[in-house]
Amino acid sequence: MLKKNLAPVEGKSVSLYNFAVGNPELTRLHLGRNNCGEASFYDIGEQATAFVEVETKPPSVLPKAHIVKIDTEGSEVDILERLGSFDHDVILLEYHSEANRRTIDALLGDFFLVGGEVRHLHR
Repeated sequence: MLKKNLAPVEGKSVSLYNFAVGNPELTRLHLGRNNCGEASFYDIGEQATAFVEVETKPPSVLPKAHIVKIDTEGSEVDILERLGSFDHDVILLEYHSEANRRTIDALLGDFFLVGGEVRHLHR
């Protein structure tokens, strides 16, 4: 669906890569229970039992970027731990547990939090 939707701009302003980013040992991507945006390597309460096998590469394969957005339904820590360096101006992300928030805070100790929203306490 993504390839079809982006066909007019592919190769011009958009490049598509058919792999997941995160822990390369994780290859079973559970589909979202309600929509495709809930797909995850982890069961965080929004995933179906159905899954697809995917190739997963470490985040070090990603090109340099000024802004990085990580919305990966539980794999945020996996990605941050494997980035190698935080040579970015802005990192936008979400987390799914208090433990993940604390780990992310430690990993991004040189960054400043400039905004946030809590939707679910204790999640």
